[in-house]
Amino acid sequence: GPLGSEQIGKLRSELEMVSGNVRVMSEMLTELVPTQAEPADLELLQELNRTCRAMQQRVLELIPQIANEQLTEELLIVNDNLNNVFLRHERFERFRTGQTTKA
Repeated sequence: GPLGSEQIGKLRSELEMVSGNVRVMSEMLTELVPTQAEPADLELLQELNRTCRAMQQRVLELIPQIANEQLTEELLIVNDNLNNVFLRHERFERFRTGQTTKA
């Protein structure tokens, strides 16, 4: 059935957490130079990537179940942001590993 206000509140805070993770990942990808990144930073990026992918699974499961249009809209936006940051991370990794093989 439709989500109660308590579930919607819980979902909203989950979405904020996802957005926070996306923001951190995005900032890291902006600041880090792929070929000069510290192992600790790369580790954190991988961790964020895994967390965000798990969260995206949940977002995608929720979208068809939600009758609330505004919430669906928010989920779709979060999903887009996730996809964008995943693409950036893949490019970052390709660049980083591509450079190492040439060295």
